Amino acid sequence: MKKRFIIIYKSQFLKDIIGSIPSNCILFKTLTGIGATHLEIITPRHSIIIEPNVPVIKGKKKSHKGKIIGVYEGIYLPHIINYLKDPKVKYKKIMTTPESFHKVKEAIAEVGMDMHKEFFLLFDECDRTSKDIDFRKDIILPMEDFFKFEMKAFVSATATIPSDPRFKKQGFEILEIFPDFDYAKQLNLIQTNNPFAALKKSLQDNIIVNENEQIFIFLNSTVGIVSVIEQLGIQTQSAIFCSSNSADKIKGNGGVSVHYDIDESEFRKYNFLTSRFYSAVDIYVNEKPHIILLTDLNIAEHTMIDPYSDLIQIAGRFRGIELASLTYITNHDSELHYRTPNEAKAYLKGCAETYKTIQSLRDVSTNDGAKETLTEALERISYTRFLNDNGRINYFMVDNYLQKEELKGNFTDPELLRVTLNSEQLRKQFSLNHRDYIFNISSFYPKVNGVKNYIDIVRDIANRLQNIYSAKQDVFAIDFSEDELYRLESKHPEIIEAYHKIGMEELCKIAYSKKHIVDAISKHDKELVGASNFDFLDELHTIFSINEFYSGKMIGATFKSLVDKYNLPYRNKKKYLADFRRFFTLSNRTGRNKLKGYVILEKKFN
Repeated sequence: MKKRFIIIYKSQFLKDIIGSIPSNCILFKTLTGIGATHLEIITPRHSIIIEPNVPVIKGKKKSHKGKIIGVYEGIYLPHIINYLKDPKVKYKKIMTTPESFHKVKEAIAEVGMDMHKEFFLLFDECDRTSKDIDFRKDIILPMEDFFKFEMKAFVSATATIPSDPRFKKQGFEILEIFPDFDYAKQLNLIQTNNPFAALKKSLQDNIIVNENEQIFIFLNSTVGIVSVIEQLGIQTQSAIFCSSNSADKIKGNGGVSVHYDIDESEFRKYNFLTSRFYSAVDIYVNEKPHIILLTDLNIAEHTMIDPYSDLIQIAGRFRGIELASLTYITNHDSELHYRTPNEAKAYLKGCAETYKTIQSLRDVSTNDGAKETLTEALERISYTRFLNDNGRINYFMVDNYLQKEELKGNFTDPELLRVTLNSEQLRKQFSLNHRDYIFNISSFYPKVNGVKNYIDIVRDIANRLQNIYSAKQDVFAIDFSEDELYRLESKHPEIIEAYHKIGMEELCKIAYSKKHIVDAISKHDKELVGASNFDFLDELHTIFSINEFYSGKMIGATFKSLVDKYNLPYRNKKKYLADFRRFFTLSNRTGRNKLKGYVILEKKFN
């Protein structure tokens, strides 16, 4: 794609340097908050603006009263039709989520307008199409229509070049905004083996908060957020901003205020926000805010902060005010499996070739049984996630996979993340100040109401105790074990007692007892609907989870029990692990808590 630059000076907005957003361009804003959406709203033409999340739309509606209609869940066809027919609104401005775009399309057709010719389509925060599609399939629903519009554009401060060939075919160009001033923010990077303890230490030692100043902590895990709040004992001082589904699960936790829209009047001293609020949302505060970003791989991989998008976007959420401080706390995992860009591309190529081979066998088969079996196999091959319903490549899923693999690489070694943050592109965004906080134990998040069942608590705490009691004492490490032991003993005395009386091994056996539940569900399903050819796979995938460690002994015993149960031909005990590898990709042999085993890296069949 061709690229051209437009210079922007300090204190200027997009409307000061261009009259309108041009069609068939990917607008790289470079800076957040320079008013791309505002420019489209005031441009004299009909517009459809697609935003990633509802809070963004509600925020824009509040600041542009009467000029726009927001379309999302709860807004129906009659609302949109009435707006389109309103003679007082000369230029129609419709803001919608990707999932509600179909309602906009239907309403415009209902009033007799030609959507593709009469409306300009702006896809705001366009990088979310590839970033979120793995857990939000419908985010690209508007894309088939997108390329039919005569006037259209992609826009984001952290835009990426999509691999979908339709952008090149339609002559898209890249329009990059070039700031002619220093706009780098001071970033305090804290790398640690215990993000919670590092957060606690930072709050105590490093952030001096005035009475009217507020702290905003971005962590993409409601489980982690509630656990942090409980461990810090700041329930009555905290507010959580998350999705409505998550809000319903965690409301009523000891006075914590929970919301699924940004409302400045609801801010408290400590404000926790999930990824729903990482981009596009405008946040207004009266005092300079302290911003903390938290990644903890002991909670989940999805807490990872993408330096090229999330970090930039979060730092730019706060409008019209400088930041009091910007801190990023993260750990790393040397065993985190990832593929380099070349390896990831080779992996996709191999998957595609294998898929086409099976597809060819299916297409030429004359036996109904063979054809049906191969069709069922095609539907279960994990590569299908990279295909649309019509069997064509889903380029946004491909981009998502390549981006996620590259992102994971940053968190396998502390040095790799520092190298990324010191890259030429990110040095323009951030001035890096780095320090390490090393503790004698890694982070742990006790059970919070409504999230984990009792068996999960037993297994987690047993592992934590094993970690605490086997931790090596280092005179240079910060001792956090006594504090954690006190919390565990006060919240879960029965588990602590069981650990000491029956030992770690017996507790691990209890943790694996979910198999009894799996067997009961399997028996019920078979009696109700009849057994499927893939019941074995279904049960195998229920027991073994991706990115989890299992001892070799547990893998062998469980696989043998399933082989016997389904009368499968895998009978040689010496080959159980090799046969198990038919269904999963495993890590190299490793150890956890004095047990030898493997980490499940990927399923080979869905």
